[in-house]
Amino acid sequence: MTTRMPTVAVVGGGPVGLTLALVLARLDVPSVVIEARPHPTPRDESRAITWQPRGLELLEWLGIRDVIAESAVPRTRLRRPR
Repeated sequence: MTTRMPTVAVVGGGPVGLTLALVLARLDVPSVVIEARPHPTPRDESRAITWQPRGLELLEWLGIRDVIAESAVPRTRLRRPR
């Protein structure tokens, strides 16, 4: 008898949700990403402003740190809403 792993629902297709889905895939855990927006968030509207050191270690482990760095929008300070 084969045990089938249930599919994990990842709610939100932002940086955290997509990273989680990738980690699950690397661990052979099936997942489905559920996102309300029909299109990607514009780069100037992103709420994922920074990656902390542990998050960067995770991106390195996944082998995507350089790819993320190439498409990142560098910030030298936090812009506050007016």
